[in-house]
Amino acid sequence: MSDDPVQSTPWWLELGAQACDFCQRTFHYEAIYHCVHCDRPICPFCMMEIRESREVTCSECHEEDT
Repeated sequence: MSDDPVQSTPWWLELGAQACDFCQRTFHYEAIYHCVHCDRPICPFCMMEIRESREVTCSECHEEDT
């Protein structure tokens, strides 16, 4: 096992080519979520899960629902 922190970082935490519309962080396309209400792409850091239905929403649609 290497002591290099770059090598031990999981791929989904590394910078990717996709940019989040909400926070502007870059992430990998494979880690993308889509809001069930507006269908916008959401990064894993910004997505909000509705516990009862386990659906994923963006922060804007989540605020409208509450």
